[in-house]
Amino acid sequence: MTPEVGIPGFSPHADVLLVLLTAGVGYWWATTRIAPASRRQRRWFLSGLLLVWGASSWPLHEIGEDQLYAVHMVQHVVFTFVAPPLLLLGTPTRLISWLLRPPAVRAVVSTCARPLVALVGFNLIVGLSHVRTVVDGATTSAPLHFGVHLVLFASALCLWSPVLNRAPELPRMRSTGKMLYLMANGFLPVPIVAALALAGTPIYHHYATAPRLWGLSALDDQQLAAGAMWMLESFWTIGAVMIVFFDWWRNEQRNPATASLPEHIRRRGEGPKPPPRRQGEGPKPPPPGSLPDAAPVGAGLSGGQSPPSGGLAARPAEQL
Repeated sequence: MTPEVGIPGFSPHADVLLVLLTAGVGYWWATTRIAPASRRQRRWFLSGLLLVWGASSWPLHEIGEDQLYAVHMVQHVVFTFVAPPLLLLGTPTRLISWLLRPPAVRAVVSTCARPLVALVGFNLIVGLSHVRTVVDGATTSAPLHFGVHLVLFASALCLWSPVLNRAPELPRMRSTGKMLYLMANGFLPVPIVAALALAGTPIYHHYATAPRLWGLSALDDQQLAAGAMWMLESFWTIGAVMIVFFDWWRNEQRNPATASLPEHIRRRGEGPKPPPRRQGEGPKPPPPGSLPDAAPVGAGLSGGQSPPSGGLAARPAEQL
């Protein structure tokens, strides 16, 4: 039986701070020189950076790497389901278009961000990240661990791009397609969760022999990891589906004919708008050959009164 220990001592993780500070400074420079960002976008991007920092720093990093697999799975959920959509929401569309200006970058990103490629690729990478040799190797090798997290994070950006992207250079989907896409991604990890939850013995040698924290056995830790991954991912996926649904519903109320169409098709169907009428300019005359509009009843009468009794309406038929 492995001994029980407490939470590891504090570690500043200067490498994580350096990477995130570089990303923050780069975002500030880009949004002041290339594409301005709104206050809400800045809050979203900052929230994504803070979440990545929290999941990559003390104490989550030490506990997840050396003691509890459940905490390691919480890190993965942050890196794949929480932080990437916040970072994408915080990036202005013009900035994304500017980053995609090199043809090679645009070709690679647009291919990886196609819905089917992103969905299948992300879940394959997630499945590989649960292979026994990958987990045992990543928890004992810092470069491999960083590489696994980097690949997971990049594949998650591709996964969320069809749902949140507004740049014309990248693929986009209708609202109904987004909901089906998110629900499919919610069901694909079920085999991984079932394998972790139903295994009768610990799968990973590193966590089976790791010092125990809070009295959790290695098997309990593995089952808790399966439950945490399933619950957190399901909660986030259901929330995203509901947001897309209510956004579609609002558009449906405004324009039922074009609500489910992508934005660029809706704009194409609007057609050119007539030029604004100048101040003091009267209505344009009807085109040649068209009949003038019929005057309303009593249009020339003051107060809408009926014609006088001595008019044509009061004469006998024989006098007309």
